[in-house]
Amino acid sequence: MRITRCPSSSLSMRNPLLWLFILFLGILPESQAKERDIIHPLCFEPFASLEKATQSSGQKTINLDSCLNKYIKYPFKEPAPWQAVFEKNDQPKDNSETGLPTYSSYKLIGQMENQQVLMSYSANYGGSGIFSQAFLVEGISLEKQVPNTNTLTQTLFVEGGDRCFGSIEQLSIISPQKFEIRRKITPSALVGYGMNANYAQKVTKGLSDCALCCVGSFVEQVDTKGNRELVNVTLLPREMRETDTEQERCLNRLTKADTHTDIFTKESLKTLQQDYIDQCL
Repeated sequence: MRITRCPSSSLSMRNPLLWLFILFLGILPESQAKERDIIHPLCFEPFASLEKATQSSGQKTINLDSCLNKYIKYPFKEPAPWQAVFEKNDQPKDNSETGLPTYSSYKLIGQMENQQVLMSYSANYGGSGIFSQAFLVEGISLEKQVPNTNTLTQTLFVEGGDRCFGSIEQLSIISPQKFEIRRKITPSALVGYGMNANYAQKVTKGLSDCALCCVGSFVEQVDTKGNRELVNVTLLPREMRETDTEQERCLNRLTKADTHTDIFTKESLKTLQQDYIDQCL
């Protein structure tokens, strides 16, 4: 693991007074920005959006020179290749800027078609939850983790969430056009998966939908346009699930896994949903 504070530069060796003057003004030459071999985690914060509830294509852009100038005084860690972590507790005491996440991290997964890079991003904003998202980004070189140009563009946003409430557990590329995403799921999200929002709200009344009420996880395949298809659902053993309501106890009785995980396909999930509607509502 290494801690990155600022870009290496022969300029500081040749003329330290000039380098200090540049830092004081908050200006960094473009050539210096391109020498960095890793992108600061806070640079990806504009790509995150807690207001988005569904996948959507986006065209947000990031200017790396501007970002580097803004966050050059904030050190961050590189725990492994293609990963970086910023923690506010690690910052010098004089770095007291407000509005920053208390925690920010990303992981580059790999390259897809049209030189788009799949990546995950997680952030904490001062509460108990860590929110996760996934992006497709144009402009990242996986060799150095920075592009040859000075602009990164988000071409796809994939929502995640906080802990049981949809947090991303795993991302993996299965082809240049598709990737798989595994997310945690609540009882409410399980029964309402794939339904019209208004109908799902009626059907799932009485089922938990919170960051601490996991019932399992689900895997989807997503293409570069944002289209998604359910692969499977894995439910936790019944003894590990919350059973605070009558509806949840009824849902648990419909699954057969007492001490092991239970895997549902897209078709068997529809059967479970219909059985819940018939027997539990």
